[in-house]
Amino acid sequence: MSEIPASAPSSEFRALRRELLRGGVAPAMVARMLAELYDHYEDLESEAVASGRSIAKASAEAMGRLGSSRVLAREVLRNPEFQSWAFRWPWVPAVLRQFVIVTSLVSVPVLVVVSRGPLIVRWCVSTGLAMLITGALLLLLARMMIGRLPL
Repeated sequence: MSEIPASAPSSEFRALRRELLRGGVAPAMVARMLAELYDHYEDLESEAVASGRSIAKASAEAMGRLGSSRVLAREVLRNPEFQSWAFRWPWVPAVLRQFVIVTSLVSVPVLVVVSRGPLIVRWCVSTGLAMLITGALLLLLARMMIGRLPL
């Protein structure tokens, strides 16, 4: 992006930039438009200086021919194709945000389990063996109480 010309009224260009960004124009598009406007401004100012006007008058004439920042912003904001996708479809970022939250709520416990795999396997094996031994002892106790298995 070309620099703001030294004689350019930077407040006008800053106001235009602010207005376009508030209106939802994509930042890359704003930068490109401002670069184009700076180039046009320089051309108009050079043309006015070449015709014999002072720098101050040439600058004022160049800005007058470009138009005010409010008018330029209004013209740009009439075209929805200049707006960023997040501004045109505000539900998309909301859905993406919820998707990330739900995915992380589900994936964090899975990642914790995977990262502690050997510990969890050892716990599952020991719990399974404890249940098997306890079940066998209860079965043996039940058979002894019924009297089917004499000891």
